[in-house]
Amino acid sequence: MAIIGIDLGTTNSLVSVWRDFGPVIIPNALGKNLTPSFVSIKEDNTIVTGQAAKEMLITDPENTAYAFKRTMGQRYFYSLRGRDYSSIELSAFILSSLKRDAEKFLGEEVTEAVISVPAYFNQNQRRATQEAGKLAGLKVERLISEPTAAALCYGINEQPDMKNAIVLDLGGGTFDVSILEFFEGIIDVKSVSGDNRLGGEDFTKSISAWFLFENKIMGDLTPAEIAEMNKVAETAKFKVSDKTNPQPAEMAMTIEGKEYRSTLTPETFSAITSDLVMRLKSPIKKAMNDAGLHVADIDSVILMGGATRMKCITDFAEAVFGDKVISRINPDETVALGAGVLAAMKDCNHDLKETVLTDICPFTLSTSVLKSLPAPFSTNTDGNIICDPIIERNTPVPVSIVKRYYTSVPGQKNIRVDVYQGESMIPEENLSLGCLDSEVPYNKKEHEAIDVRFTYDINGLLEVEVTSVSNGYTKSMVINQGNADLSDIEIAEARKKMENLKVLPWEDEENIAILEKAKRLYQESIGEQRKKILDLTTVFETALAKQIPEQIREMREKLERIFDDYDSEIW
Repeated sequence: MAIIGIDLGTTNSLVSVWRDFGPVIIPNALGKNLTPSFVSIKEDNTIVTGQAAKEMLITDPENTAYAFKRTMGQRYFYSLRGRDYSSIELSAFILSSLKRDAEKFLGEEVTEAVISVPAYFNQNQRRATQEAGKLAGLKVERLISEPTAAALCYGINEQPDMKNAIVLDLGGGTFDVSILEFFEGIIDVKSVSGDNRLGGEDFTKSISAWFLFENKIMGDLTPAEIAEMNKVAETAKFKVSDKTNPQPAEMAMTIEGKEYRSTLTPETFSAITSDLVMRLKSPIKKAMNDAGLHVADIDSVILMGGATRMKCITDFAEAVFGDKVISRINPDETVALGAGVLAAMKDCNHDLKETVLTDICPFTLSTSVLKSLPAPFSTNTDGNIICDPIIERNTPVPVSIVKRYYTSVPGQKNIRVDVYQGESMIPEENLSLGCLDSEVPYNKKEHEAIDVRFTYDINGLLEVEVTSVSNGYTKSMVINQGNADLSDIEIAEARKKMENLKVLPWEDEENIAILEKAKRLYQESIGEQRKKILDLTTVFETALAKQIPEQIREMREKLERIFDDYDSEIW
Protein backbone atom coordinates (compact mmCIF):
# COMPACT_ATOMS: atom_id res chain seq x y z
CA MET A 1 0.00 0.00 0.00
CA ALA A 2 1.63 3.25 -1.19
CA ILE A 3 2.28 6.27 1.02
CA ILE A 4 1.38 9.53 -0.76
CA GLY A 5 2.94 12.98 -0.50
CA ILE A 6 0.70 16.01 -0.13
CA ASP A 7 1.34 19.71 -0.54
CA LEU A 8 -1.49 21.29 1.46
CA GLY A 9 -1.20 24.82 0.12
CA THR A 10 -2.84 28.13 0.94
CA THR A 11 -4.00 28.66 -2.65
CA ASN A 12 -3.61 25.24 -4.29
CA SER A 13 -2.97 21.70 -3.08
CA LEU A 14 -1.35 18.73 -4.85
CA VAL A 15 -0.75 15.04 -4.23
CA SER A 16 2.10 12.85 -5.49
CA VAL A 17 3.37 9.28 -5.35
CA TRP A 18 6.63 7.51 -6.23
CA ARG A 19 6.42 5.66 -9.54
CA ASP A 20 9.14 4.19 -11.83
CA PHE A 21 12.20 5.75 -10.17
CA GLY A 22 10.66 9.14 -9.51
CA PRO A 23 7.77 11.09 -7.95
CA VAL A 24 4.76 11.95 -10.12
CA ILE A 25 1.87 14.34 -9.58
CA ILE A 26 -1.54 12.67 -9.34
CA PRO A 27 -4.19 14.53 -11.34
CA ASN A 28 -7.52 15.38 -9.77
CA ALA A 29 -10.98 14.52 -11.08
CA LEU A 30 -10.71 17.36 -13.62
CA GLY A 31 -7.41 16.03 -14.95
CA LYS A 32 -5.55 18.97 -13.40
CA ASN A 33 -2.49 18.79 -11.17
CA LEU A 34 -3.54 21.76 -9.02
CA THR A 35 -6.56 21.50 -6.72
CA PRO A 36 -7.59 24.95 -5.45
CA SER A 37 -7.73 25.03 -1.64
CA PHE A 38 -11.34 26.23 -1.58
CA VAL A 39 -14.33 24.74 0.25
CA SER A 40 -17.98 25.58 -0.29
CA ILE A 41 -21.21 24.20 1.21
CA LYS A 42 -24.30 23.98 -1.01
CA GLU A 43 -27.91 24.41 0.16
CA ASP A 44 -28.37 20.66 0.51
CA ASN A 45 -25.22 20.56 2.72
CA THR A 46 -23.09 19.03 -0.04
CA ILE A 47 -19.38 19.75 0.43
CA VAL A 48 -17.71 21.19 -2.68
CA THR A 49 -13.92 21.47 -2.94
CA GLY A 50 -11.30 22.51 -5.47
CA GLN A 51 -12.03 24.38 -8.68
CA ALA A 52 -15.79 24.15 -8.25
CA ALA A 53 -15.60 25.75 -4.84
CA LYS A 54 -13.30 28.42 -6.25
CA GLU A 55 -15.94 29.30 -8.79
CA MET A 56 -18.53 29.44 -6.00
CA LEU A 57 -16.46 32.13 -4.33
CA ILE A 58 -17.91 34.46 -6.95
CA THR A 59 -21.38 33.04 -7.04
CA ASP A 60 -21.88 32.17 -3.39
CA PRO A 61 -19.10 33.92 -1.42
CA GLU A 62 -20.96 33.79 1.91
CA ASN A 63 -20.73 30.00 1.92
CA THR A 64 -17.23 29.58 0.49
CA ALA A 65 -13.94 29.56 2.42
CA TYR A 66 -10.34 29.89 1.22
CA ALA A 67 -6.87 30.77 2.56
CA PHE A 68 -7.82 28.95 5.80
CA LYS A 69 -4.30 27.58 6.05
CA ARG A 70 -3.38 30.98 7.48
CA THR A 71 -5.47 30.25 10.58
CA MET A 72 -4.27 26.68 11.06
CA GLY A 73 -3.75 25.95 14.75
CA GLN A 74 -5.81 28.96 15.84
CA ARG A 75 -9.30 29.17 17.32
CA TYR A 76 -10.85 30.71 14.25
CA PHE A 77 -14.06 29.65 12.55
CA TYR A 78 -15.59 30.12 9.11
CA SER A 79 -19.38 30.26 8.99
CA LEU A 80 -20.81 28.30 6.04
CA ARG A 81 -24.55 27.62 5.79
CA GLY A 82 -25.07 28.57 9.41
CA ARG A 83 -22.43 26.23 10.81
CA ASP A 84 -18.92 27.06 12.01
CA TYR A 85 -15.94 25.19 10.54
CA SER A 86 -12.37 25.31 11.82
CA SER A 87 -9.32 25.43 9.56
CA ILE A 88 -8.68 21.80 10.57
CA GLU A 89 -12.09 20.71 9.28
CA LEU A 90 -11.79 22.70 6.05
CA SER A 91 -8.29 21.33 5.44
CA ALA A 92 -9.62 17.82 6.06
CA PHE A 93 -12.14 18.35 3.24
CA ILE A 94 -9.28 19.19 0.86
CA LEU A 95 -7.20 16.23 2.07
CA SER A 96 -10.16 13.88 1.62
CA SER A 97 -10.50 15.05 -1.98
CA LEU A 98 -6.78 14.45 -2.63
CA LYS A 99 -7.05 11.04 -0.97
CA ARG A 100 -9.89 10.06 -3.31
CA ASP A 101 -7.89 11.22 -6.35
CA ALA A 102 -4.91 9.13 -5.24
CA GLU A 103 -7.04 6.03 -4.65
CA LYS A 104 -8.57 6.31 -8.13
CA PHE A 105 -5.12 6.79 -9.69
CA LEU A 106 -3.52 3.89 -7.79
CA GLY A 107 -6.49 1.57 -7.78
CA GLU A 108 -6.09 0.83 -4.09
CA GLU A 109 -6.93 2.25 -0.68
CA VAL A 110 -4.63 4.97 0.67
CA THR A 111 -4.26 5.27 4.45
CA GLU A 112 -0.99 7.14 5.03
CA ALA A 113 0.54 10.39 3.82
CA VAL A 114 3.47 12.74 4.28
CA ILE A 115 2.21 16.34 4.36
CA SER A 116 4.27 19.46 3.77
CA VAL A 117 4.03 22.46 6.09
CA PRO A 118 5.65 25.89 6.05
CA ALA A 119 9.09 25.74 7.59
CA TYR A 120 8.05 28.22 10.25
CA PHE A 121 4.87 26.46 11.38
CA ASN A 122 4.94 26.15 15.16
CA GLN A 123 3.97 23.14 17.28
CA ASN A 124 0.26 23.99 17.29
CA GLN A 125 0.13 24.51 13.53
CA ARG A 126 1.95 21.26 12.83
CA ARG A 127 -0.29 19.27 15.13
CA ALA A 128 -3.37 20.89 13.59
CA THR A 129 -2.15 19.73 10.17
CA GLN A 130 -1.81 16.18 11.49
CA GLU A 131 -5.30 16.39 12.99
CA ALA A 132 -6.68 17.46 9.61
CA GLY A 133 -5.05 14.39 8.08
CA LYS A 134 -6.58 12.20 10.75
CA LEU A 135 -10.05 13.61 10.06
CA ALA A 136 -9.52 12.80 6.39
CA GLY A 137 -8.71 9.18 7.19
CA LEU A 138 -4.95 9.49 6.79
CA LYS A 139 -2.19 8.51 9.18
CA VAL A 140 0.33 11.37 9.17
CA GLU A 141 3.46 10.40 11.06
CA ARG A 142 5.81 12.63 9.10
CA LEU A 143 5.61 16.29 8.17
CA ILE A 144 8.18 17.93 5.92
CA SER A 145 8.89 21.63 5.64
CA GLU A 146 7.99 23.03 2.23
CA PRO A 147 11.42 24.36 1.20
CA THR A 148 13.05 21.14 2.38
CA ALA A 149 10.61 19.20 0.19
CA ALA A 150 11.57 21.37 -2.78
CA ALA A 151 15.26 20.79 -2.15
CA LEU A 152 14.62 17.06 -1.87
CA CYS A 153 12.81 17.21 -5.22
CA TYR A 154 15.78 18.93 -6.88
CA GLY A 155 18.25 16.65 -5.14
CA ILE A 156 16.59 13.51 -6.52
CA ASN A 157 15.56 14.73 -9.96
CA GLU A 158 18.36 17.11 -10.88
CA GLN A 159 21.39 15.71 -9.03
CA PRO A 160 22.58 19.31 -8.57
CA ASP A 161 26.27 20.06 -8.58
CA MET A 162 26.12 22.27 -5.55
CA LYS A 163 27.22 22.24 -1.94
CA ASN A 164 25.19 25.00 -0.31
CA ALA A 165 21.73 25.76 -1.66
CA ILE A 166 19.13 28.22 -0.43
CA VAL A 167 15.46 27.54 -1.15
CA LEU A 168 13.13 30.54 -1.42
CA ASP A 169 9.52 29.37 -1.21
CA LEU A 170 6.88 32.05 -1.76
CA GLY A 171 3.45 30.48 -1.94
CA GLY A 172 -0.01 31.91 -1.69
CA GLY A 173 0.12 32.58 2.03
CA THR A 174 3.61 31.96 3.40
CA PHE A 175 7.28 32.64 2.68
CA ASP A 176 9.82 30.02 3.75
CA VAL A 177 13.59 29.83 3.53
CA SER A 178 15.79 26.78 3.93
CA ILE A 179 19.53 26.41 3.60
CA LEU A 180 20.74 22.93 2.75
CA GLU A 181 24.00 21.16 2.05
CA PHE A 182 24.18 18.45 -0.63
CA PHE A 183 26.94 15.86 -0.28
CA GLU A 184 27.12 12.33 -1.74
CA GLY A 185 23.45 11.46 -1.35
CA ILE A 186 23.06 13.31 1.95
CA ILE A 187 20.74 16.32 2.02
CA ASP A 188 21.55 18.16 5.23
CA VAL A 189 19.16 20.87 6.41
CA LYS A 190 21.30 23.62 7.97
CA SER A 191 18.69 26.24 8.88
CA VAL A 192 15.12 27.38 8.26
CA SER A 193 13.30 30.67 8.60
CA GLY A 194 10.20 32.32 7.23
CA ASP A 195 7.24 34.64 7.43
CA ASN A 196 3.87 32.94 7.91
CA ARG A 197 2.01 36.13 6.95
CA LEU A 198 3.64 36.85 3.59
CA GLY A 199 2.55 35.29 0.29
CA GLY A 200 1.11 35.89 -3.14
CA GLU A 201 -2.26 36.73 -1.60
CA ASP A 202 -0.69 39.83 -0.02
CA PHE A 203 0.41 41.12 -3.45
CA THR A 204 -3.15 40.62 -4.68
CA LYS A 205 -4.50 42.53 -1.67
CA SER A 206 -2.11 45.41 -2.41
CA ILE A 207 -3.56 45.68 -5.91
CA SER A 208 -7.11 45.64 -4.52
CA ALA A 209 -6.24 48.37 -2.01
CA TRP A 210 -4.64 50.47 -4.75
CA PHE A 211 -7.70 50.11 -7.03
CA LEU A 212 -10.10 51.16 -4.27
CA PHE A 213 -7.91 54.13 -3.34
CA GLU A 214 -7.40 55.16 -6.96
CA ASN A 215 -11.17 55.21 -7.53
CA LYS A 216 -11.95 56.80 -4.15
CA ILE A 217 -14.19 53.87 -3.20
CA MET A 218 -15.08 54.21 0.47
CA GLY A 219 -16.95 51.92 2.83
CA ASP A 220 -17.21 48.17 3.14
CA LEU A 221 -17.75 45.93 0.13
CA THR A 222 -20.26 43.10 0.10
CA PRO A 223 -18.92 39.51 0.12
CA ALA A 224 -19.72 39.23 -3.58
CA GLU A 225 -17.90 42.50 -4.34
CA ILE A 226 -14.89 41.38 -2.30
CA ALA A 227 -14.75 38.13 -4.28
CA GLU A 228 -15.01 40.03 -7.57
CA MET A 229 -12.35 42.51 -6.49
CA ASN A 230 -10.02 39.65 -5.60
CA LYS A 231 -10.56 38.02 -8.99
CA VAL A 232 -9.92 41.28 -10.89
CA ALA A 233 -6.77 41.97 -8.84
CA GLU A 234 -5.48 38.42 -9.32
CA THR A 235 -5.90 38.67 -13.08
CA ALA A 236 -4.11 42.02 -13.14
CA LYS A 237 -1.27 40.63 -11.02
CA PHE A 238 -0.50 37.90 -13.53
CA LYS A 239 -0.27 40.43 -16.36
CA VAL A 240 1.80 43.18 -14.72
CA SER A 241 4.19 40.76 -13.00
CA ASP A 242 4.88 38.43 -15.93
CA LYS A 243 8.50 37.33 -15.69
CA THR A 244 9.33 37.76 -19.38
CA ASN A 245 6.87 40.38 -20.67
CA PRO A 246 5.08 42.47 -18.03
CA GLN A 247 2.24 44.55 -19.48
CA PRO A 248 -0.20 47.20 -18.16
CA ALA A 249 -3.46 45.65 -16.92
CA GLU A 250 -6.88 47.21 -17.40
CA MET A 251 -8.98 46.74 -14.27
CA ALA A 252 -12.74 47.20 -14.13
CA MET A 253 -15.53 46.25 -11.75
CA THR A 254 -19.04 47.38 -10.86
CA ILE A 255 -19.98 48.45 -7.34
CA GLU A 256 -23.55 49.40 -6.51
CA GLY A 257 -24.37 49.78 -10.20
CA LYS A 258 -21.44 52.05 -10.98
CA GLU A 259 -18.48 50.91 -13.08
CA TYR A 260 -14.96 51.79 -11.98
CA ARG A 261 -11.83 51.50 -14.14
CA SER A 262 -8.09 51.90 -13.65
CA THR A 263 -4.91 50.92 -15.48
CA LEU A 264 -2.26 49.20 -13.37
CA THR A 265 1.23 49.50 -14.87
CA PRO A 266 4.20 47.28 -13.98
CA GLU A 267 5.90 50.35 -12.51
CA THR A 268 2.93 51.09 -10.24
CA PHE A 269 2.73 47.44 -9.19
CA SER A 270 6.41 47.52 -8.27
CA ALA A 271 5.89 50.67 -6.20
CA ILE A 272 2.85 49.45 -4.24
CA THR A 273 4.43 46.08 -3.44
CA SER A 274 7.99 47.21 -2.69
CA ASP A 275 7.41 46.84 1.06
CA LEU A 276 6.31 43.23 0.56
CA VAL A 277 9.43 42.44 -1.49
CA MET A 278 11.63 43.96 1.20
CA ARG A 279 10.05 41.66 3.77
CA LEU A 280 11.76 38.77 1.99
CA LYS A 281 15.10 40.04 3.22
CA SER A 282 14.77 39.43 6.95
CA PRO A 283 14.00 35.66 6.85
CA ILE A 284 16.80 35.14 4.30
CA LYS A 285 19.27 36.96 6.49
CA LYS A 286 18.13 35.04 9.56
CA ALA A 287 18.54 31.66 7.85
CA MET A 288 21.98 32.54 6.50
CA ASN A 289 23.11 33.86 9.86
CA ASP A 290 22.01 30.66 11.60
CA ALA A 291 23.82 28.56 8.98
CA GLY A 292 26.97 30.67 9.35
CA LEU A 293 26.99 31.55 5.65
CA HIS A 294 27.28 34.67 3.51
CA VAL A 295 25.90 35.38 0.05
CA ALA A 296 29.20 34.35 -1.55
CA ASP A 297 28.92 30.90 0.09
CA ILE A 298 25.66 30.06 -1.70
CA ASP A 299 26.07 27.88 -4.81
CA SER A 300 22.45 27.68 -5.98
CA VAL A 301 19.17 29.47 -5.29
CA ILE A 302 16.04 27.36 -5.78
CA LEU A 303 12.84 29.32 -6.40
CA MET A 304 9.57 27.57 -5.63
CA GLY A 305 5.96 28.45 -4.99
CA GLY A 306 3.67 30.01 -7.56
CA ALA A 307 4.38 33.56 -6.38
CA THR A 308 8.04 33.26 -7.44
CA ARG A 309 6.80 33.60 -11.02
CA MET A 310 6.42 37.33 -10.38
CA LYS A 311 9.17 39.37 -11.99
CA CYS A 312 9.72 41.41 -8.84
CA ILE A 313 10.61 38.23 -6.93
CA THR A 314 13.08 36.90 -9.50
CA ASP A 315 14.60 40.38 -9.82
CA PHE A 316 15.05 40.50 -6.05
CA ALA A 317 16.67 37.05 -5.93
CA GLU A 318 19.02 37.88 -8.79
CA ALA A 319 19.93 41.22 -7.23
CA VAL A 320 20.98 39.45 -4.03
CA PHE A 321 22.47 36.21 -5.38
CA GLY A 322 23.37 37.00 -8.98
CA ASP A 323 23.19 34.26 -11.62
CA LYS A 324 22.84 31.42 -9.09
CA VAL A 325 19.02 31.35 -9.34
CA ILE A 326 17.48 28.17 -10.78
CA SER A 327 13.83 27.21 -11.34
CA ARG A 328 13.91 24.32 -13.81
CA ILE A 329 11.05 22.40 -12.18
CA ASN A 330 7.52 23.80 -12.14
CA PRO A 331 7.52 25.91 -8.94
CA ASP A 332 3.92 24.91 -8.22
CA GLU A 333 4.85 21.22 -8.11
CA THR A 334 8.24 21.04 -6.36
CA VAL A 335 6.83 20.76 -2.83
CA ALA A 336 4.40 17.97 -3.70
CA LEU A 337 7.10 16.09 -5.61
CA GLY A 338 9.48 16.42 -2.66
CA ALA A 339 6.80 15.19 -0.27
CA GLY A 340 6.38 12.21 -2.60
CA VAL A 341 10.10 11.49 -2.34
CA LEU A 342 9.97 11.51 1.47
CA ALA A 343 6.88 9.28 1.38
CA ALA A 344 8.87 6.78 -0.69
CA MET A 345 11.82 7.05 1.72
CA LYS A 346 9.47 6.38 4.62
CA ASP A 347 8.13 3.39 2.69
CA CYS A 348 11.75 2.14 2.39
CA ASN A 349 11.69 2.31 -1.40
CA HIS A 350 14.70 0.52 -2.87
CA ASP A 351 15.39 3.36 -5.35
CA LEU A 352 16.18 5.71 -2.45
CA LYS A 353 18.25 3.45 -0.21
CA GLU A 354 21.34 5.67 -0.58
CA THR A 355 19.51 8.96 0.02
CA VAL A 356 19.63 10.48 3.51
CA LEU A 357 17.68 13.55 4.64
CA THR A 358 18.56 15.24 7.91
CA ASP A 359 16.22 17.66 9.66
CA ILE A 360 16.33 20.35 12.33
CA CYS A 361 14.30 21.83 15.14
CA PRO A 362 12.74 24.95 13.53
CA PHE A 363 12.14 26.95 16.75
CA THR A 364 14.04 27.46 19.98
CA LEU A 365 12.71 25.39 22.89
CA SER A 366 13.26 26.99 26.29
CA THR A 367 12.18 27.16 29.91
CA SER A 368 11.62 30.21 32.10
CA VAL A 369 14.21 31.31 34.66
CA LEU A 370 14.83 34.25 36.97
CA LYS A 371 16.74 37.24 35.63
CA SER A 372 19.05 39.20 37.91
CA LEU A 373 17.63 42.64 37.06
CA PRO A 374 15.14 43.94 39.69
CA ALA A 375 11.52 43.49 38.61
CA PRO A 376 10.52 47.19 38.38
CA PHE A 377 13.03 47.72 35.58
CA SER A 378 12.35 44.60 33.54
CA THR A 379 10.88 44.86 30.04
CA ASN A 380 8.33 42.04 30.49
CA THR A 381 5.16 41.75 32.51
CA ASP A 382 6.43 39.02 34.82
CA GLY A 383 9.25 41.22 36.12
CA ASN A 384 12.50 39.31 36.16
CA ILE A 385 11.46 36.10 34.41
CA ILE A 386 12.96 35.33 31.00
CA CYS A 387 13.26 32.33 28.69
CA ASP A 388 16.49 30.31 28.76
CA PRO A 389 17.09 28.28 25.56
CA ILE A 390 17.73 24.55 25.98
CA ILE A 391 17.41 23.45 22.34
CA GLU A 392 18.20 26.35 20.01
CA ARG A 393 16.52 26.68 16.65
CA ASN A 394 18.12 24.88 13.70
CA THR A 395 19.66 22.23 15.96
CA PRO A 396 19.88 18.89 14.05
CA VAL A 397 17.35 16.30 15.23
CA PRO A 398 16.94 13.93 16.90
CA VAL A 399 18.58 15.72 19.83
CA SER A 400 18.65 15.45 23.62
CA ILE A 401 20.09 18.28 25.76
CA VAL A 402 20.18 18.65 29.54
CA LYS A 403 20.77 21.84 31.57
CA ARG A 404 21.05 22.28 35.31
CA TYR A 405 18.91 24.75 37.27
CA TYR A 406 18.39 25.55 40.94
CA THR A 407 15.42 26.33 43.16
CA SER A 408 14.86 30.06 43.57
CA VAL A 409 14.79 29.96 47.38
CA PRO A 410 16.10 27.54 50.05
CA GLY A 411 13.41 25.30 51.50
CA GLN A 412 11.47 25.14 48.25
CA LYS A 413 9.55 21.85 47.96
CA ASN A 414 8.23 22.04 44.38
CA ILE A 415 9.50 23.40 41.09
CA ARG A 416 7.56 24.23 37.94
CA VAL A 417 9.25 23.83 34.56
CA ASP A 418 7.45 25.86 31.89
CA VAL A 419 8.14 24.91 28.27
CA TYR A 420 8.14 27.54 25.52
CA GLN A 421 8.65 27.57 21.76
CA GLY A 422 9.90 30.75 20.11
CA GLU A 423 12.74 33.23 19.87
CA SER A 424 11.82 35.95 22.36
CA MET A 425 13.45 36.36 25.76
CA ILE A 426 10.00 37.27 27.12
CA PRO A 427 7.85 34.20 27.98
CA GLU A 428 4.53 35.81 26.99
CA GLU A 429 5.81 36.47 23.46
CA ASN A 430 6.54 32.78 22.87
CA LEU A 431 4.20 29.83 22.43
CA SER A 432 3.54 27.99 25.70
CA LEU A 433 3.75 24.23 25.10
CA GLY A 434 2.96 23.16 28.65
CA CYS A 435 4.52 22.79 32.09
CA LEU A 436 5.79 20.05 34.38
CA ASP A 437 5.48 20.30 38.19
CA SER A 438 8.02 18.24 40.12
CA GLU A 439 8.86 17.72 43.79
CA VAL A 440 12.31 18.54 45.14
CA PRO A 441 13.82 17.51 48.52
CA TYR A 442 13.23 19.97 51.36
CA ASN A 443 16.48 21.83 52.01
CA LYS A 444 16.15 24.75 54.38
CA LYS A 445 19.72 26.05 53.99
CA GLU A 446 20.69 25.54 50.36
CA HIS A 447 19.26 25.69 46.85
CA GLU A 448 18.39 22.30 45.37
CA ALA A 449 19.63 21.44 41.87
CA ILE A 450 17.53 19.89 39.11
CA ASP A 451 18.48 18.66 35.65
CA VAL A 452 16.03 19.55 32.87
CA ARG A 453 16.35 17.45 29.71
CA PHE A 454 14.61 18.24 26.42
CA THR A 455 14.52 15.45 23.83
CA TYR A 456 13.17 16.35 20.38
CA ASP A 457 12.68 13.73 17.66
CA ILE A 458 12.31 13.84 13.88
CA ASN A 459 8.51 13.71 14.09
CA GLY A 460 8.33 16.85 16.25
CA LEU A 461 7.68 15.11 19.59
CA LEU A 462 9.23 16.79 22.60
CA GLU A 463 9.92 14.90 25.82
CA VAL A 464 10.61 16.94 28.95
CA GLU A 465 12.36 15.22 31.86
CA VAL A 466 13.09 16.77 35.26
CA THR A 467 15.49 15.03 37.64
CA SER A 468 16.26 16.06 41.21
CA VAL A 469 20.06 15.84 41.48
CA SER A 470 20.25 15.01 45.20
CA ASN A 471 17.87 12.03 45.23
CA GLY A 472 17.51 11.06 41.56
CA TYR A 473 13.72 11.49 41.52
CA THR A 474 12.59 11.88 37.89
CA LYS A 475 9.36 13.08 36.33
CA SER A 476 8.69 13.42 32.62
CA MET A 477 6.05 14.23 30.02
CA VAL A 478 5.73 14.10 26.24
CA ILE A 479 4.40 17.20 24.50
CA ASN A 480 2.38 16.27 21.45
CA GLN A 481 -0.28 18.95 21.37
CA GLY A 482 -3.50 19.01 19.43
CA ASN A 483 -4.91 22.21 17.99
CA ALA A 484 -4.79 25.60 19.66
CA ASP A 485 -8.47 25.88 20.51
CA LEU A 486 -9.11 28.19 23.48
CA SER A 487 -11.78 27.62 26.08
CA ASP A 488 -14.22 30.36 27.11
CA ILE A 489 -12.22 30.80 30.33
CA GLU A 490 -8.96 31.26 28.41
CA ILE A 491 -10.60 33.81 26.11
CA ALA A 492 -11.87 35.77 29.12
CA GLU A 493 -8.40 35.65 30.69
CA ALA A 494 -6.81 36.91 27.46
CA ARG A 495 -9.26 39.84 27.30
CA LYS A 496 -8.57 40.70 30.93
CA LYS A 497 -4.84 40.63 30.21
CA MET A 498 -5.31 43.12 27.34
CA GLU A 499 -7.33 45.46 29.55
CA ASN A 500 -4.53 45.46 32.09
CA LEU A 501 -1.79 46.51 29.64
CA LYS A 502 0.18 49.55 30.80
CA VAL A 503 2.47 52.08 29.15
CA LEU A 504 6.20 51.51 29.51
CA PRO A 505 7.75 53.36 32.49
CA TRP A 506 10.01 55.38 30.19
CA GLU A 507 8.85 57.44 27.23
CA ASP A 508 12.08 58.26 25.40
CA GLU A 509 11.50 56.94 21.87
CA GLU A 510 15.19 56.36 21.21
CA ASN A 511 15.47 54.14 24.28
CA ILE A 512 12.34 52.22 23.39
CA ALA A 513 13.63 51.80 19.83
CA ILE A 514 16.96 50.33 20.90
CA LEU A 515 15.22 47.93 23.31
CA GLU A 516 12.90 46.78 20.54
CA LYS A 517 15.88 46.34 18.23
CA ALA A 518 17.59 44.28 20.92
CA LYS A 519 14.52 42.04 21.15
CA ARG A 520 14.48 41.61 17.39
CA LEU A 521 18.21 40.81 17.18
CA TYR A 522 17.89 38.39 20.08
CA GLN A 523 15.22 36.51 18.13
CA GLU A 524 17.41 36.47 15.01
CA SER A 525 20.55 35.29 16.83
CA ILE A 526 21.69 32.10 18.51
CA GLY A 527 24.56 30.96 20.74
CA GLU A 528 27.12 33.46 22.06
CA GLN A 529 25.75 36.37 20.05
CA ARG A 530 22.31 35.86 21.58
CA LYS A 531 23.86 35.76 25.08
CA LYS A 532 25.82 38.96 24.41
CA ILE A 533 22.67 40.76 23.25
CA LEU A 534 20.89 39.69 26.44
CA ASP A 535 23.82 40.90 28.58
CA LEU A 536 23.94 44.26 26.78
CA THR A 537 20.20 44.67 27.19
CA THR A 538 20.47 44.01 30.92
CA VAL A 539 23.22 46.62 31.27
CA PHE A 540 21.18 49.17 29.34
CA GLU A 541 18.09 48.51 31.48
CA THR A 542 20.24 49.06 34.56
CA ALA A 543 21.38 52.43 33.13
CA LEU A 544 17.75 53.38 32.55
CA ALA A 545 16.93 52.46 36.13
CA LYS A 546 19.64 54.81 37.45
CA GLN A 547 18.06 57.68 35.43
CA ILE A 548 21.38 59.41 34.64
CA PRO A 549 20.86 60.91 31.15
CA GLU A 550 24.53 61.01 30.15
CA GLN A 551 25.10 57.33 31.01
CA ILE A 552 21.92 56.37 29.17
CA ARG A 553 22.98 58.29 26.06
CA GLU A 554 26.49 56.82 26.01
CA MET A 555 25.22 53.27 26.50
CA ARG A 556 22.53 53.72 23.87
CA GLU A 557 25.05 54.97 21.30
CA LYS A 558 27.32 52.03 22.08
CA LEU A 559 24.49 49.57 21.58
CA GLU A 560 23.47 51.23 18.32
CA ARG A 561 26.99 50.72 16.91
CA ILE A 562 27.11 47.08 18.03
CA PHE A 563 23.63 46.26 16.79
CA ASP A 564 24.25 47.98 13.44
CA ASP A 565 27.30 45.74 13.00
CA TYR A 566 25.16 42.67 13.72
CA ASP A 567 22.62 43.84 11.13
CA SER A 568 25.27 44.23 8.40
CA GLU A 569 27.14 40.96 8.95
CA ILE A 570 25.29 38.98 6.25
CA TRP A 571 24.68 41.54 3.52
